[in-house]
Amino acid sequence: MKIANDYGLDVGQLKHAIITPALATLGLASEAAINLVTGTALAESHARYVKQINDPALGLWQMEPATHKDIWQNYLHYKPDLVAKLTFIMNGQERGEPTYAQPGLWGCPVSYPLFTRQGPTS
Repeated sequence: MKIANDYGLDVGQLKHAIITPALATLGLASEAAINLVTGTALAESHARYVKQINDPALGLWQMEPATHKDIWQNYLHYKPDLVAKLTFIMNGQERGEPTYAQPGLWGCPVSYPLFTRQGPTS
């Protein structure tokens, strides 16, 4: 399916050159996951903006620093195998604070756990 490109990046390249390989490295590359992460980039930034105007959100997925911190402290902290794969994707860089210089491979795989993690069960 061809998507009209009113967006910053070519959607097909974003999906196939960034999102699919990143999620595949994490072992999470289902069609649903790839489409969810692609759609999120399109909805949040039009796959164009890496810093939200008048807001702290960063990257194509427009993740706010507080959300990034929460994912690391309350989800990824308990998933060392996933952290090792994320570190590999980021060429050995540890978690740190998000920057808009990391909109591609970093925002993509870190955004997916936000959708998949489950809160406490009652």
